[in-house]
Amino acid sequence: MADMKTQLITRLIKKACLWVVMLGLLFGCGMAINPVRADNITKPGRPKIGIALGGGGAAGLAHIGVLKWLEENQIPLDYIAGTSMGGLIGGCYATGMSADEIESLFRSIDWNQMFEPSPPLKNVDFRRKEDQRDYSTELEFGYKNHSIQLPQGMAGYRINLMLSRIVLPYSDVTDFDELPIPYRCVASDLNHSEPFVMGNGSLAESMRATMAVPGIFTPVKRDGRLLIDGGIFDNVPADIAKQMGADVVIAVHLNAAERQSRNYDNGIILLGMVDAVVESNSRKTSKMADVVLRPQMGQLGLLSWKALDHFIYYGYTAAAAQAEQLKKYALDNEDWQKYLQKRNQRRRVANIIPKAIMVQGASPQNETVIKAALQGYIDKPLDPIRLEADLTDIMGSSLYESLRYECRIINGTPFLVIDVIEKPYGPPFIHFALNLNMDDRQAEINPRFRVTAFNPWGPGTELRTDVGIGSELYFMSELYKPLYNSQWFAAPFIQNKRENCSIYYNDSRTTDYGDNQFEAGLDLGYAFGKSAELRLGYVLGYQDLHQQLGQDLSSDFDGSTRRTRLKWTLDTTDQEILARKGVSWKLEANWYNSLPGSSEALGQVETQLIKCFPAGKKDLIFGLFAAGSTFTGNADLLQEFRLGGPFRLGSYHINELSGDNYLLGDLGYLKSLGTFPFTVGDLYLGLWYETGGIFENWSADQDLHKDLSLGFLSQTILGQVYFGISYGDGSNRSFNIMLGHVF
Repeated sequence: MADMKTQLITRLIKKACLWVVMLGLLFGCGMAINPVRADNITKPGRPKIGIALGGGGAAGLAHIGVLKWLEENQIPLDYIAGTSMGGLIGGCYATGMSADEIESLFRSIDWNQMFEPSPPLKNVDFRRKEDQRDYSTELEFGYKNHSIQLPQGMAGYRINLMLSRIVLPYSDVTDFDELPIPYRCVASDLNHSEPFVMGNGSLAESMRATMAVPGIFTPVKRDGRLLIDGGIFDNVPADIAKQMGADVVIAVHLNAAERQSRNYDNGIILLGMVDAVVESNSRKTSKMADVVLRPQMGQLGLLSWKALDHFIYYGYTAAAAQAEQLKKYALDNEDWQKYLQKRNQRRRVANIIPKAIMVQGASPQNETVIKAALQGYIDKPLDPIRLEADLTDIMGSSLYESLRYECRIINGTPFLVIDVIEKPYGPPFIHFALNLNMDDRQAEINPRFRVTAFNPWGPGTELRTDVGIGSELYFMSELYKPLYNSQWFAAPFIQNKRENCSIYYNDSRTTDYGDNQFEAGLDLGYAFGKSAELRLGYVLGYQDLHQQLGQDLSSDFDGSTRRTRLKWTLDTTDQEILARKGVSWKLEANWYNSLPGSSEALGQVETQLIKCFPAGKKDLIFGLFAAGSTFTGNADLLQEFRLGGPFRLGSYHINELSGDNYLLGDLGYLKSLGTFPFTVGDLYLGLWYETGGIFENWSADQDLHKDLSLGFLSQTILGQVYFGISYGDGSNRSFNIMLGHVF
């Protein structure tokens, strides 16, 4: 969890200024609150009991322990008010879930994935996988309203799906007093500079709004309000429980241990300011409670999501410590059973058969696509697990921040309603890459960006444009157009690239030259779902070579080219780099009908296969096989295959070896060193053996080179990173650094 923790804290620091601005609004501001009308299940004569569940990140899991103790000791709750994580736990309990059911729900969550802004790679559309691999930074921007737009945070689509499942039986409930236990949750309204207490509207949306931590989760827009986490104004809403009608209020104040002296440095002082204000307000509202529980969390932090058992224990213990005060509100067995019976009578069970589908919040084109994908849910009992899997597939288009679902009866017809939150900062969307390839003799730095416009000429069309500057210049623009709403597509394109190349002799660089190629072509292809693509295309081009240093080169390389190409790409991996499941396989064949200075055709084929195998819990066995063959004609300088550099015989310089044919095999062991502040996934230390070579024909005995490499490899915010050293035949040795795109 260290990587998640670092990322969340970093994002919070960046947005802390927003919280600081709000500090001046804390005093003398009003509160927006929905009218209170709380039907209760209280036995006449006994006091009505409310509970206020405070915010505190992962520490909010302690609320489950508090609820467990209250249930075991037969203490009823008639009203629930919650903020942030307390709003989430309180909302679950208000729907009729028991403490054990809430515990089971949170025990089933994969916390490594819960806060991921993107769906698993297997759910990502094929072309979006290409985006992630070609531009492996964690940065995405948009262009809208004539300016570059930035994301406001993580939408937390998994959280929205979880909330949808929890509240599905109450989709048509708009008054939270109609829940098994009347419920309120608190958010902060940035537009009106005030706390906002939610007691009606969409229950799922309200629970999402109360926990929208600025800089981490995107705000929730509702009725002209911009809502974020309610903790800054009312982190322990004992006052709200009182307003609901409670005679007795139990408050759970998380992280309430006495603060020790701290040394705040640089931006961290902003977090300290926010923490101090939240704690001050929490103490004020806690004084309105009759009983205050203060779970002591030990060394656990606000992001220790995997410590569920410890948090439950701390909450349970905190309640037990106040047993003398709490037990005077306990019911006898008969009254407790009556209380549970009345609460369960108000509980609903989802038993829904949709007759139609409604999509809200999407553009007309996206609405059509989503409806078509979900037609199979009409006239069938709704299966939330299957629906969430299909909605995750829809998220794989990368067009949406989040999706939420519910069921409503509209004019007597049951609708499956999909609430869509499209990314507000695009399209078009912009991805960046900083590609660096450096050894102990040369360095190439090639920043690139990709702009993708969606649906410019009808549903499913894309205009993708790549621009690269630096050591090499690159431009490519492709229009992708599905044919007749099928998996078939056409893709015309233009491309211009200038590369710097070198010729080596006996480990010495003898010639430097520039290769400039312009091409235009048309591909026809078929998309095999989210995992594969096959293309057949015809390409017209022009190439010219510019000598920079060294011996003279022939001018026969300049002129027009014509080729037919067949390209196959398969990607079933579960991660962008070093996947534990699946395989990555590329194959491309080219038939040159025309080349400068040659009267004969040239036929070539090249393939690469990458596969990793799990070795223990996190370690990997890494394998790579690649080969290229010129099966007709002789390749000239600009069409030759090349080897050299990391994972392509690392002891040789970048593209040092060249020729008509090649073989390459890598096999190694990658040891996980865990996560670090600069990594997105695990950092691996690898040791691998490479063998391969370049040769003119397949018939002669092949002299294969061999080397051994040791290095570090990881995915970072700036992309894939490798740095290591390779030892090869004789005195060959090379130190390499790569950033951006390793494989």
